[in-house]
Amino acid sequence: MDKAWPGSQGGTYGGNVVACAAALATLDVIQEEGLVANSAAQGERLRQGLEKVGSAHPEIGDVRGRGLMQASEFVTADGSPDGATAARAQQVAAKNGLLLLTCGPHGNVVRMIPPLVVNGEQVDSALELWAASVEEATS
Repeated sequence: MDKAWPGSQGGTYGGNVVACAAALATLDVIQEEGLVANSAAQGERLRQGLEKVGSAHPEIGDVRGRGLMQASEFVTADGSPDGATAARAQQVAAKNGLLLLTCGPHGNVVRMIPPLVVNGEQVDSALELWAASVEEATS
């Protein structure tokens, strides 16, 4: 530290004390509130619900994800990407109050990424909205 000049060890890029304190506080909250375990449990609940919706709709060719980051992939009858149906489902979901995004190179995947603090009731509510949205978008 003898060679450091005043102000050289602080700034927006390296060793920013406020940013480090915020990061440590965030890690404390994640640990204290059990958010990793909640993510695993609610992610599994979400996955099972999405798979149930997918099994009722051949337009959903795959459900995939990890933890609370889950997605439904829309395909045509021959298995090709179906971005139009994915976009319709996403728009209907938005109209129904469920905000989702499409993604993927063909725009045929609708992803759900709820916050780490989501609870089972909220997951179930989102799944009900999603099921109704997919039904409307594919009929």
